[in-house]
Amino acid sequence: MPHVLAFDLGTTGVKAAVVRDDASVLAVAARPLTNDLTADGGVEQDAEEWWRLVIAAGREVVDASGVHREITAVTCTSQYMSIVPVAADGVPVGPVIMWMDGRGAEATRPLRRREHIGVWLERHGLAPFGSDDLAHIAVLRERHPAAYAAAASFVEPVDALTARLVGRVTANQNTAFPLLLTDNRSHGSCAYDADLVERAGIDPTRLPELVPMGTVLGTIRAEHADALGVSRDTVVISGTIDSASGALGTGAVDADHCGVVIGTTSVAMTHVPTLRADHRRSLMTAPSPVGGQYVVLAENGVGGKALEHMATMLRRTPADLIDIAAGSPVGAGGVLFLPWLVGAMAPAPDGAARAGLLGLSLGTTAANIARAVLEGVAMNMASLLPAVEHFAETSFASIVFGGGGAASPLWAQTLADACARPVHRLREPGACNARGAALLAFAALDVLAIDDVPAMLPVLETHAPEDAAVARLVDARGRLEAARSVAALPA
Repeated sequence: MPHVLAFDLGTTGVKAAVVRDDASVLAVAARPLTNDLTADGGVEQDAEEWWRLVIAAGREVVDASGVHREITAVTCTSQYMSIVPVAADGVPVGPVIMWMDGRGAEATRPLRRREHIGVWLERHGLAPFGSDDLAHIAVLRERHPAAYAAAASFVEPVDALTARLVGRVTANQNTAFPLLLTDNRSHGSCAYDADLVERAGIDPTRLPELVPMGTVLGTIRAEHADALGVSRDTVVISGTIDSASGALGTGAVDADHCGVVIGTTSVAMTHVPTLRADHRRSLMTAPSPVGGQYVVLAENGVGGKALEHMATMLRRTPADLIDIAAGSPVGAGGVLFLPWLVGAMAPAPDGAARAGLLGLSLGTTAANIARAVLEGVAMNMASLLPAVEHFAETSFASIVFGGGGAASPLWAQTLADACARPVHRLREPGACNARGAALLAFAALDVLAIDDVPAMLPVLETHAPEDAAVARLVDARGRLEAARSVAALPA
């Protein structure tokens, strides 16, 4: 029976999972990652740390699964809009410039002139915005000149891992989306747009080779196969950004299905048949390996990170806060948590928006505050879903819920009440992206059909919205949205 070893590289951690062709997760392991907040305001990571943790987590799940020689493929998925400088064999030669890093904004300001913006939006769907891959390449050039000079290619994290596994540096139209250099009007293109490359001032010889989505790139390098405990005949398959793998991991294979993943961030996912964008609401699409469609990119802002941040400030664990939150009624005793710790994203992008707590009184309890955090994240998602439905020209009868947040029945019920629709909470929700990446790999190997995925996913529990709770959270959501301007940074 075939199995896939899938790696999911997030902003704060690495996950590895062994997945069977019936969508069962046989084993999963996670390792935390560190972010380096630099003195000049940047955010970087160490790709060598990634690699050590990938090998450690991968070996753990391979051993735990007991199916060493039955693993037929390895694939990767990751956070995106980060840049890794790599040598010709995929080994990193400098630091990772993370998606939160805005130090390249000034260097790429000329790309945001009117004569460029329209061309980018028409062809690619997204224009340079100051914290994109082009800006991050500029950061390497200005602040890490040795790494910049040594790089054979500049790649996304998913392609950096894939390249190191197989010894060949590639990307595909999905993973190259953040580079902003492909004409996405043509789905499946394997060429960069020469005009966009010239406008960006990028040396085309330092871009990764573009291959079709789902390409079998070759067999895993022998030393990595031995380190992971898999056969040297195991193949490596070109990966995806995490929005695409998360969509598959939640069964969001077309516009009739919606997945929500609450991990470090909160994301809503679906698929549409055409390239489209609504930049006023920060909604766009990227080419997807799913049936010639485009995956909707709807980043809602911080999710689990909000709970983690609050827990740290209160000297608790996130699990403690969830337990405490169960002691508060719906509505959190009137307390509102404004979830915009890094600014507001879709559906009302505002970089100046900030988080906060409102409605505190002498009667406020720790349980109220903990519950307010869960409700604030859930209500922020409830504000996003109607915009996604309008964008996709559909309506979602229910939501499939994955990510670490879906480990909590309370958070799932809160999401159902905030969004006023049933929420199907997955088994092994923390492995959602890895499972999705594995299912895409099985599809690339013709082991399964994508259309069969929604029925294959193991649902642990369905949470139906409760009328009284829905009414209370509708009112709270109105107050939350009205408070956005109150929490904004001063001009």
